[in-house]
Amino acid sequence: MVAMIGYLQEHSTRYWHRQINEWISELADGKARDACVWGRGEILELAEENVKVGAARYHSVHGRTGDAKTDHIEIHHLWIDMNRTTPVSANG
Repeated sequence: MVAMIGYLQEHSTRYWHRQINEWISELADGKARDACVWGRGEILELAEENVKVGAARYHSVHGRTGDAKTDHIEIHHLWIDMNRTTPVSANG
């Protein structure tokens, strides 16, 4: 299991969730190409979203090849919205 932190400079977490899953779907369906092999099972699943503080957590599972110790890897994605105009107080 690994973690990735993304700092969003524009758009919302919901926007990027839809956009990234669209890209993964296009790669998995062969509509787009890169050097990797993508599957539809690799789309990001929402685990938790807190609109009030501008953060969201997603989960994805990806196949591994080569000399990897396991056949898949779990990735936990934490996204923080840096484009917020309303600061969040320490008292919530």
